[in-house]
Amino acid sequence: MSLERPLDLPDSPSFEPGLRPLSGVEPGTEVLSRRGYIRAADLKPGEDVITRDRGLCRILSITRVQARSRVVRFASHALGEDCPDRAVILPARQAVLVRDWRALARHDRHAARVAAISLTDGILITDAGMTEGNWLQIWLDAPSVLYLRGLEVVSAHGFDDHMQPKL
Repeated sequence: MSLERPLDLPDSPSFEPGLRPLSGVEPGTEVLSRRGYIRAADLKPGEDVITRDRGLCRILSITRVQARSRVVRFASHALGEDCPDRAVILPARQAVLVRDWRALARHDRHAARVAAISLTDGILITDAGMTEGNWLQIWLDAPSVLYLRGLEVVSAHGFDDHMQPKL
């Protein structure tokens, strides 16, 4: 089964016009690296992260972006067993890999890459509204699925430029 399918993004009016879609993780979010789970802010270019689809991958660069975005709050234990002890906040259009009933029920696949906003259930995964955030984008040599505690997200991959609406 290939995970290289197009990103399933909802046609949602919940995004304010003129705001650029954004991907990234908060600096305190833990990412699985060769050294174990490390805060994203403590990762450095040249360090290896463990990816779901490509194994060990070297970080080419890490971009810090401060931007206003709609965000989604994942309560601890929302999607997985290896869960963080605190909620994870992601930009609404951050690509998340789901491999549970959600992928099968909503996308008729065993695994699907979807925008975080499409997973909201109003209980464990909630739309936390618009906020100014500080995001880290982890760049690898090709888009890959990174392990966060309890979540799997797609690394930075030209997402912002590709998804920006043409005005």
